Amino acid sequence: MKKINILLIILVLALITITGCAKKEEKAPAKSMEDIYREEGVPVEVQPIGRVDFIKSRTYFSTMEGVKETTQISKVADKIDAILYHVGDYVEKDAVVMRFPETNAMAQYIQVKTQYDNAIVTLNRMQKVYEEGGISKQDLDQLSTQVKVLEATLDNGLAMVEVKAPISGIITDIAKRESDRVFPDDVLFTVSELSRLKAVIWVNEDDIKSVKKGIPAEATWQDSRIKGKVTAVAVSMNPERKAFRTEVEFDNPEYLVKGGVTSEIKLTLSTQKNIVALDRAFVNTADNKYFTWINNNGIAEKRFITIGTVNDLQVEVRQGLSAGDFLITKGYNRVKDGSKLKVLN
Repeated sequence: MKKINILLIILVLALITITGCAKKEEKAPAKSMEDIYREEGVPVEVQPIGRVDFIKSRTYFSTMEGVKETTQISKVADKIDAILYHVGDYVEKDAVVMRFPETNAMAQYIQVKTQYDNAIVTLNRMQKVYEEGGISKQDLDQLSTQVKVLEATLDNGLAMVEVKAPISGIITDIAKRESDRVFPDDVLFTVSELSRLKAVIWVNEDDIKSVKKGIPAEATWQDSRIKGKVTAVAVSMNPERKAFRTEVEFDNPEYLVKGGVTSEIKLTLSTQKNIVALDRAFVNTADNKYFTWINNNGIAEKRFITIGTVNDLQVEVRQGLSAGDFLITKGYNRVKDGSKLKVLN
């Protein structure tokens, strides 16, 4: 009987020991993220606020054109005899770009040239007769006038069959090919002076007070940038576009930007020196008030601010921040006013 009691005691003690060990092995309940943030702080990155030169700018998109651009049209009906240049070639003013047959009926070049050559021979002969007293000065002057009239007619006929570049520049378009038959007023080719480009942009009424003749501009196309300035600003709003027509010109000596392309055009409207400004991403709103998040000695502070000028990327801060304050730049979406912070940088 005693042996049985001893065995029962041993069994009970073993069960107590096992139960105690099992309890020790139970895991503590998992902590929530809020608990971790409360104990260790919300992980954030910060940066000191400094003073910068704040540039107010606006960006537009427009087609770039040569400051000078002229399109030549046909004055005759005929087949094109020859095209002497290609698109992209540079031509000097009055260089012959296209030729039509000299026999063209509308130009009458051959007929007039024959008359002109005969008139020159006659004038030279009559000059000698005049010197010998055979004709009067009036008769000689009449012959000279006829020669000048024929010369002008010949030049006009030649211009109809030899189509010249009206300005020096780049041939940006050739509308016809050799042997094509064309008719009067058909477009033949376009010459543009692309060392200087121009663009037209439309400025809204909020910004027009800052847009003045001479303010700087920059045009960007692909990886190329060229500098320019505003050259003309409309004094009244276009009723259809509800905006003001503004012309901008750019220096393009190396032809970095091509004619006819659409470029991004940025106007510098104003520059403010040595002010506090924030990237727009860090400015929030609540109840029509602006605020940002500041690290105030390891505690998150919801700092209300007064803003001023706004550009494409930044916001001027007139009140609420000082140079040297630490702005929360990462993790600010997880903090609350008064949150403990764990600064990672």
